[in-house]
Amino acid sequence: MIIAITGTPGTGKDTISKLVAEGIVWKLIDLNKLAKEKTLFLGYDGRRKCEIVDIKKLKSEIKKLKKDCIIQSHYSHELDPDIVIVLRTNPGVLGERLEKRGWSKEKIEENIEAEIMEICKDEAFGKTSKVFDVDTTNRAPEECAEEAINIIFREGFEIRKDLKIPEKLLEHFKKPYGKVFDSAEEFVKSGITKKNGGLLIIVGDQSSHTVLKSGAEPDIIVIDSKVGREPYKEKITFEAKEFKVINRPGATTRNLWMTIKKAINFAEKEKVKIKVSGEDDLAVLPSVIMSPVGSVVLYGQPEFIFEGRKINQGLVAIEVSLEKKKDALSLLREMERLQ
Repeated sequence: MIIAITGTPGTGKDTISKLVAEGIVWKLIDLNKLAKEKTLFLGYDGRRKCEIVDIKKLKSEIKKLKKDCIIQSHYSHELDPDIVIVLRTNPGVLGERLEKRGWSKEKIEENIEAEIMEICKDEAFGKTSKVFDVDTTNRAPEECAEEAINIIFREGFEIRKDLKIPEKLLEHFKKPYGKVFDSAEEFVKSGITKKNGGLLIIVGDQSSHTVLKSGAEPDIIVIDSKVGREPYKEKITFEAKEFKVINRPGATTRNLWMTIKKAINFAEKEKVKIKVSGEDDLAVLPSVIMSPVGSVVLYGQPEFIFEGRKINQGLVAIEVSLEKKKDALSLLREMERLQ
């Protein structure tokens, strides 16, 4: 997968792309440096006083890598990336940044006009529909990088086909991937909560019912009207936008994945209830991968023996971090490999 980080000069591409690449541990390619290293130029622009990059040859160099990478430059969106992240900055702030670089008045005005006219964004939409803004105005680079990473995990790792749980991984899906609480009340008292624009997502009928009764306010609940494959008789009262989806038992379907993605995007404005026809158990995996860092994903934990150790029944709280996302993605990749 190729992720392009683009934007008008002065929007923060150098710093933010480095932070993103370090965070997800992908190779970062500065296209300007690559073009210089390989002498990939068509000529020289006398008016702008810069080399004219050979985009076609740069595309060829990127394709040779055949692996996940971040590419960055104000023209990175022209290299047919899978996802484009456009860094945006208020024109007044952008002008101040470019003045500090010692740029000429003409060059500053040209770039401010490009930012106002959304040139990079418009050009990017000519290459892919997956184009997303990150506003860098008066924000710390770390905050902007985290937003970009959230976009990459939400938009970049959707499954292409339905996946069943391989027999080899059954026990791994049963073990708790977060802190186990004996009750919803204990979870609420723990003080664990969503942070920095994260979401509270609950998977399962009994978990949703008990957590709601304890006074917590989730952003998304995922229910299938069953507990342990038996009908769940308690009424779950949760006023929210309702999405319906079919998901086969023992599988995570593309429909479920896309519905959770839709719910996560929608939850910025309104609470969401996902009603699953089939089974909701594997909703935890896409919820962790696609929800923003700082989210909390809750689900029920049955009692069972894992690697000779007894795991008690309870409620599992996964505090979504970059590491948790990587763990979930690794499990997903192993599922795909074993299909």
